[in-house]
Amino acid sequence: WNTNRPAGSEVAYATDAYWQANQTYSDTQGVAGELTTEHEVRLTGLEPATTYHFQVQSVDEFDLEGLSTDNTFETKSRLPQILDIQLLKVEETSATLAWSTDLPASGAVEYENLATGEVRSEGSPESLTTHTVRLSDLTLGTTYVAQIRSTNEQGDSTLSDPLTFTTVLDEEPPLISKVTNESTLFPGAETRIQTIVDWETDELATCQMFFRQGIQESVEPFALDEKEDPSTEHVQVVVEFQPA
Repeated sequence: WNTNRPAGSEVAYATDAYWQANQTYSDTQGVAGELTTEHEVRLTGLEPATTYHFQVQSVDEFDLEGLSTDNTFETKSRLPQILDIQLLKVEETSATLAWSTDLPASGAVEYENLATGEVRSEGSPESLTTHTVRLSDLTLGTTYVAQIRSTNEQGDSTLSDPLTFTTVLDEEPPLISKVTNESTLFPGAETRIQTIVDWETDELATCQMFFRQGIQESVEPFALDEKEDPSTEHVQVVVEFQPA
């Protein structure tokens, strides 16, 4: 801001929550003793994605004070950092990528077919810190360039460096992920346990579940019936477990 005669440069400010409760400012930054007509103050230590009230203040050599009206600004949100990018699997017509972010964010993979120039995007709007995206309907023997875009809850996004891959014949087994289990106890004359185990695979696959009692690997595992219908989402209900 400018003043019509030399004066100091200070900015009083407060978060919107503090301002609404107190109708005043909580902090001040600037230099009061350097007299000038052109003023610039850099406020540091602010919170991201936060609305602030502020007022510029200039005091001249006679201690006469000039004040602006109350104004507001909103700081930008913290951008997510894209970490640990992995090209988990490349198949004939698909590819699976995984990465993590240092704060919850939605994730998408933007990819281009270098042979045709066609650009697509695949991802999820859900805010997570671990991300897995499978690109489908690709062309065998074709090179693609992909970039990951992570967007925080305020709509600001980060774009990764380009990643290049070529689709090849699938010689890799299915990738198993998101394995969870939940047990329910049914008390009575004979206590029963029901356990539901579910997991996902990155491609259509038949699955079979094995278990053993205890942690001794020398014990022969028990095999449940194999699920014959290929799927990417799998559920197994187990009633053979003993309590505790």
